[in-house]
Amino acid sequence: MKKFTFLAAIAVVLTVFNGCQKEPSVNESIKKAEMRSIVKVFQPSNKVEVENGMLSFNSKQAFDATNHEIALADRKSVDLWEKSLGIKTPASIFNSVIFAEDSISEYFKSLPINEQEYWESQPQKHSAIYTEALSKKTIHLLPDGDGGEYFDLNLYDKTTASLINLDGFVKIENQIYQYTNNAIKIIQDGDVKKIELIKSINQSFDGNNMIVNVFDGNRLKNATVVAPTNWTQDMPFYQFEKNWLGNYQKRVKVWIDGHSEPIGSTYGDYCFEYVNCTFVIRAEAQKKNFWGNWVYGDYIPSLTFNAEWIYDFWQYIDVTYGCGLYDGASHYVPSSKPISPYSAYYPQVNNGFFYLTPHGAWQGSPIFFSRPISVHGTVTWSFGPLTNQTYTW
Repeated sequence: MKKFTFLAAIAVVLTVFNGCQKEPSVNESIKKAEMRSIVKVFQPSNKVEVENGMLSFNSKQAFDATNHEIALADRKSVDLWEKSLGIKTPASIFNSVIFAEDSISEYFKSLPINEQEYWESQPQKHSAIYTEALSKKTIHLLPDGDGGEYFDLNLYDKTTASLINLDGFVKIENQIYQYTNNAIKIIQDGDVKKIELIKSINQSFDGNNMIVNVFDGNRLKNATVVAPTNWTQDMPFYQFEKNWLGNYQKRVKVWIDGHSEPIGSTYGDYCFEYVNCTFVIRAEAQKKNFWGNWVYGDYIPSLTFNAEWIYDFWQYIDVTYGCGLYDGASHYVPSSKPISPYSAYYPQVNNGFFYLTPHGAWQGSPIFFSRPISVHGTVTWSFGPLTNQTYTW
């Protein structure tokens, strides 16, 4: 079997308000909420080190396992682990924003009715950490489908949010990766002296042991004539839940983000050494806050899914290195975690992104790729009010 090398595995202080009515103080309510539970520090099963301000994993398997363990862990315990290592991740900031924004909303809901009526007519109040995260582009605003906006992680590959630092860097198998809002970047020789240089490159690039892949949506900019493969399975609309008054106050959505495209340098229209693959189960649960806007908050239903799939990759079959004239498909049941069939249960999810193999960037060596990766499978899932739903492609 030809070598198929993994490159990058890609499976939440308040501002002073202004108003003509006396501004309520919510700092104390947030502090009390933070003190409600005492948790132990998260302990990953694999060794994780910190090098040059970023997490470092000695293998792809260690990276994968830690990511899955974090998804199942209490967020506060993970925050304590980050603090013990002296690092902070976008996931930690994002969850802190959720907590602060939700605490503000719940506080205003607890006010007397006459005061609520006044504050409902005022612009929405935001926490300092929300404003800071927005200004630093850790989060960004997306249209909510109802004429408003909601905040979300500002990352092209959100599955990395719990393992990268705030500049987007992580080290895996002696290679350094940076994940931004629209790019995946790789320092192939692990040279930390190139970090500032690769941060400054904002267009697709391949040279000096560095690869930069800039995306426009799901499409790689400056792509070859080879069409990307796509197996995305989407819900056209959210599923809504009504409260006792008959108003829609909660909504959920589950979809599969699946596509693959060539990255890095190409050696002809149908010859490339690297491909990127996105294969992620996405789950969103949102509620309306005090001001009637859709947000991530304390609506966190459980998610279960059962998945079975195979993936195909195309390489040349008439050469021992590089590209040739004839190619062929290799059909594999995934052998690296999470392997197929795979079943998962997550007790609390509001903004979930759970990747399945072969998610990530891959290198064909010594035989190059002729086409992007494709995936075929079935996923059955239940989330909130939706049960026993199935995607097959």
